[in-house]
Amino acid sequence: MRLLHTSEIRLEEAKHEINVKYAILSHTWNATELSLQDLNKKDSRYMIEYKKVRESCEKAKPRNDWIWIDSCCIDKSSSAELSESINSMYRWYEDADICYVYLEDFEGEEATLDSLSRCKWFSRGWTLQELLAPSNVSFCNKSWTEIGTKRTLATILSTITGIPLRVLQGSSPLHCTVAQRFSWASSRQTTRGEDIAYSLLGLFDVHMPPIYGEGSTKAFRRLQSEILVRWNDQTIFMWTPSHELRNYGLLATSPRSFCRHRECFKWLQDVVDISKVGFIPYDIIKPAPSHEPHIAAALPGSLVEYKRVMILSNNEDHSPILGHPGLQVSLLLSGNTRLNFFFDEMKFLTACDPAVCLDVVVHAWWAAGSGWHVILPLRFDTAFGFDSEDINRRGCLSRVPPIYGEMAAYRLTCTYPSFRRQTFWVSQQDPIPPSTITTTFTFDPLPPTISFVAKITVPAPTTDPQSAPAAGTEIPTSLHCLGGIITFTHTLFMPYPCCKSAAFLLSFGTHGVRATPWCYLSTSSRVPLPQAEIECPTTEMYERIAAYSSCYKTQYTRRLDHGCRHVVGVEIAPRGGAAGFGVKLRVFDHVSGEDVVVGP
Repeated sequence: MRLLHTSEIRLEEAKHEINVKYAILSHTWNATELSLQDLNKKDSRYMIEYKKVRESCEKAKPRNDWIWIDSCCIDKSSSAELSESINSMYRWYEDADICYVYLEDFEGEEATLDSLSRCKWFSRGWTLQELLAPSNVSFCNKSWTEIGTKRTLATILSTITGIPLRVLQGSSPLHCTVAQRFSWASSRQTTRGEDIAYSLLGLFDVHMPPIYGEGSTKAFRRLQSEILVRWNDQTIFMWTPSHELRNYGLLATSPRSFCRHRECFKWLQDVVDISKVGFIPYDIIKPAPSHEPHIAAALPGSLVEYKRVMILSNNEDHSPILGHPGLQVSLLLSGNTRLNFFFDEMKFLTACDPAVCLDVVVHAWWAAGSGWHVILPLRFDTAFGFDSEDINRRGCLSRVPPIYGEMAAYRLTCTYPSFRRQTFWVSQQDPIPPSTITTTFTFDPLPPTISFVAKITVPAPTTDPQSAPAAGTEIPTSLHCLGGIITFTHTLFMPYPCCKSAAFLLSFGTHGVRATPWCYLSTSSRVPLPQAEIECPTTEMYERIAAYSSCYKTQYTRRLDHGCRHVVGVEIAPRGGAAGFGVKLRVFDHVSGEDVVVGP
């Protein structure tokens, strides 16, 4: 640790900083700040940036001989020193005799909620730990006049930051859940993307080396992996999916998804008044008590077929494990969603769709017993076999997409339904951005049991827009567009008495910078589709489906209702020797595996 002498304004290495009494500065950086190399120059006192350093020393001098300032006490040209400083910074602020918060954009002498909330300091990522770590914090205006302390301004600070009053008055942040601590950083920003993760290391008592250039998403995911190893707290999975429309894994990509917006917690409105002034959602979301029963089962060869066994004990250690090839997390899984839910039976999920009972409870002050258990709807990734190595890299489960609205939200149950404990790989791919490249899609002739019944919907921009064909006409040979929706029906096939007629929506397009193709089939035989959407799919509907496209593959199949042997499939692939992609629909018998052929 390198300290600055407040009288002589010179740097000195503090080898035993625990025995050194020092002040520390918290501030927002301007376009240029005095660096360590600048301070060592002979003419440094003539630099404009020198003024803040000199005034900081003058403020601290009556009380302390030493002060630490992040801009000039770290040699940022040394990656080793920078890594050590980032991992030690929370402790340095915690050990300081006093922290001076310099609000350069605050000119008044009286701190009010309105005037203080406009300060840039409350929107920066690094200043969160600088508020929480030190016990003695003095807020100064532009002329270095004290306008209050962390204790005297605690109520105002709590309103601005969302940090509970008890934490600002001395309780350890470690007593708050992981999700709640993330929520304090949800509206903060950093100049470098990776710093949104690195600035939170001390807040979770974890350490990891900074890797500038890895990007904010990978940095934040590494932080969450370290947190899961350090803290067995599954509130880390309770982020709001509507803030990350293209992320379907268990882990968030940014703290902004742990928001405190009331509209994001409508799923709590049946147990608590979310419109109440001072409502803090994460105050009532807690990890399940250690005495809660855990459910376990022997693992068979399939993730869907298993024998449920309930064990009313908590002797096993279900802490996360970091190993090859990623992070393993123990979750309570149900393969049958027909459960005794307190508010909703989740009828939108099919029998093969799983749900996870998180080790999390919602516990309002008036709740009886241990509160309500939190259920997270999930979907199996059926693109690969369950023994595939891809599962280890990507995870075999994904969240229900936000395009389904409240159906994708969390659910509550007042009793422990029949779940089994299963370990999953939480590693997940980065969200794939939408594509902006138009391409040509060429369609093969339709199978004999399929007929085109409605118009084609393509979103803008498109280089040669297609007019809507009349019902019953053939699909055009090709379309040049970003993607679209085609409506067709699988007709009743007489040789099979159990065969069902059903309407289908074929969605297709590309995603990513390389325009990777994707396709998706939805059918009225599994999920009721409004007649208006079947007859006239809209651009808005396509955009909702395309938002989930990072989970879609180049092949997709839909089996019709139980009793029907037919499976409808679609495949999209590059055309040999030509630009664009070919789209092929097929109908086959899932018993014989052969395509359906009309005729004797």
